[in-house]
Amino acid sequence: MARPIRLCLFLFLVLVAALGTAGFVAPPAAEAQKKVLNIAAKEPDTLDPHSSTLGQSQAIARFMFRGLTRFAIKDGKVTTAEVEPDLAESWTLSPEGTIWTLRLRKGVQFHKGYGELTAEDVKFSFERQINKAPGTRYGVNLDVIKSIEAVNPYTVQIALKSFDPIFLLRMVGYQQGYIISKKAAEKLGDQFKWSPVGTGPFYFERHSPREKIVLKAFDKFYAGRPQIDEVHWYDVPEDATKLIGLEKGTFDLLYPEAVTADFADQVKKMGAVIDRRGPGGAPSVHARDRPQGHQGDDVPGRAGARGDELSAGRLLRAHPDGVPAP
Repeated sequence: MARPIRLCLFLFLVLVAALGTAGFVAPPAAEAQKKVLNIAAKEPDTLDPHSSTLGQSQAIARFMFRGLTRFAIKDGKVTTAEVEPDLAESWTLSPEGTIWTLRLRKGVQFHKGYGELTAEDVKFSFERQINKAPGTRYGVNLDVIKSIEAVNPYTVQIALKSFDPIFLLRMVGYQQGYIISKKAAEKLGDQFKWSPVGTGPFYFERHSPREKIVLKAFDKFYAGRPQIDEVHWYDVPEDATKLIGLEKGTFDLLYPEAVTADFADQVKKMGAVIDRRGPGGAPSVHARDRPQGHQGDDVPGRAGARGDELSAGRLLRAHPDGVPAP
């Protein structure tokens, strides 16, 4: 049975060790100058954001994809009741409350040369789910939509079956809200699930099954190039192994399978703090401060967007569904 849209809290775990007290495993010389974010998590079941059911798959999707709106951040906190513009720069609602007209940002680029984001990509992204394309999981969250029209390249009009008070929340970059490249999805077919193309701050580089996924900074990201050069997403099934790697500095972040009492106790002994916030599909994110300050959109958070130096731990205090203000 398809599950309805939901906004659930997830955990951030931010390790507040003193800067420089835990070093990294020495990288190869060629990698020494790169800023790499190393994440320990379970391997995603797919990289198609409309098909993934694992919370950790949704977590990695946030690095590569964006939605028309994003949850607003006020006073450093996420508010799940309000949204602000993301791929859509503005919108209006008809007097009867059933027709939304959304105007897209101009010049937003898809990864890997797939061109500029247009209303046709928005229409395609939603209709593939509404029409229950094979593998998609979140069409039920868009059942309120009656029709979608690409008015022009930068304007999309969405007619609803009836007034929907949470429509703009449905457009947030999460699950059904992610916008994908129509050209890429049609060209790649079933291969799209392991060769995703979005508009996010990082693009998919390669996947080594049961080892890691490598994402690289997208130079043409509309809000500015990330200051982190690469994200390495390692397949580490055991939570105990993740914690060891975090403590030794092998990993910067980790997503546990479960936050048990024993796990929480180990975290406390490491000098870490569990920071609960949401929304999101993954149960938690763990971070330790890195000896070199990270800037800007190191992860899909908004801290440091204007260039102030931040550690990974401080950066992740921003919500991962957000992006820097352009």
